[in-house]
Amino acid sequence: MTLLPGTGSTIAGFTITPDDASIGHDGLLLSNNSVTLRNNTVSGASRYGVEFDDAKDHVITGNHIVNNSGQGLVSSRAGTGARWKTISSL
Repeated sequence: MTLLPGTGSTIAGFTITPDDASIGHDGLLLSNNSVTLRNNTVSGASRYGVEFDDAKDHVITGNHIVNNSGQGLVSSRAGTGARWKTISSL
C-alpha cells in the first residue's frame, strides 16, 4: 500500500512502512500539491521512500527516510513541474 496524502495535508509523527513490501510500492506518493511531511520515519518500501509525481510546494523536514529498496526521495516527473518549498535534514 502506498500512502497518497491530499492537497494541503500534513503527515507528522508517524512511522510509515509497507503492508507487503513484495508488491512494489512507494512509502508515500505525493501527487497532490502543498503536502507537509514532518518528523516521520519512512522505511521498508519496495520502491522509493517518497515519490513526487508532478506535484509542487511541499515542505519536508525532520524525517528519517531509510531502508527503502530504491532511493529515499524521487521526483519521477520533475521536468513537468514537481518542486518543493523546503527540504531539511534532522
